[in-house]
Amino acid sequence: MIMATFKREGNLFASKIASFQAFVATDKKDWHTLLGHPSDSYLNQLLKEGKISGKLLSSKKCEICQQTKHQQRPHNNNLPKSPLPFHRLHVDTLEITPITHQGYGYVLVIVDDFSRFNHICLLKKKSEAEGYLNERITYNLPNYGTLFYLTFLRVLL
Repeated sequence: MIMATFKREGNLFASKIASFQAFVATDKKDWHTLLGHPSDSYLNQLLKEGKISGKLLSSKKCEICQQTKHQQRPHNNNLPKSPLPFHRLHVDTLEITPITHQGYGYVLVIVDDFSRFNHICLLKKKSEAEGYLNERITYNLPNYGTLFYLTFLRVLL
């Protein structure tokens, strides 16, 4: 549903509409939905300026707003910290948009649980992640993380 169109003037979209009352909305809840779920204070300001009309209903009754404002309780971190480097790795692959000029479309992120040291690698295809990860583990694990610590210390110094 298109409510209105506006011409661009520089960085602004100018409106010749003095009042939004031409649009059909019977109460504040309708305006709340049509205007993208703004706060009660914003709707009250529009009401005082005479740009909207209708009876005042609290947006706290809006189911969508309540769901998006739902607070999660902090979770218990029952996982013990790793006793050694490379004992537990956290790995994620993220897509880059748009693709870089060099053709990289993905980022492989590896985080060591022991030290939180991270390594990031650019990938052209998501399928390259497994090979790269195996290569890094094979390279670092036989020396018990010595290379890892040298790199980590270089970053700190």
